[in-house]
Amino acid sequence: DFTESGTSFAFDPPQRLSVLGMSPRSGPVGGGTLVTISGSGFSGGGAVCYFGLTAVPALPGNESTERIVCLSPEAPELSQGATVPVRVTARDVELSLPALPFAYYRQPRLAALSPAVGSEVGGNTIAVRGEGFVNSVSLTCRFSSGDEPVVVPGHWSSDSAVACDAPRGAPGPTEIAISLN
Repeated sequence: DFTESGTSFAFDPPQRLSVLGMSPRSGPVGGGTLVTISGSGFSGGGAVCYFGLTAVPALPGNESTERIVCLSPEAPELSQGATVPVRVTARDVELSLPALPFAYYRQPRLAALSPAVGSEVGGNTIAVRGEGFVNSVSLTCRFSSGDEPVVVPGHWSSDSAVACDAPRGAPGPTEIAISLN
């Protein structure tokens, strides 16, 4: 026997889940790249990113209905250029089929700069020598001198050379770093 007066209940259709993109699409084999995945229907928490077979929970406080952020894991035994599929699950529903490709690369190493001194008004082209440089649309050079860093496009010459156009900067030492993503 059931009660004579029931209480109303409504079933909602499942929220539509989709993945639209991922940025960046590459990172160093040592991991640690903040990867933003955009889409819809991520609400409710519990999102997990899979880099290959490695599960990484979305970073707390970075989830919204339209994006999640995951930290890429270390990719042991992968060489430069290796790519793993990235899939996302939220509330036990897989969101990204087909998987999005994430390319791992070896962290580039800087060995020398030429010239080592330039004008504070900028405009000098700095030849950066090293190893592990990859021809990428995301190749950038960062000039840091304690103030706000300035990021400029890098120009790939070879796997051992990149050119950077120096921005305006304050007199004194400046650190130059290269990013492939």
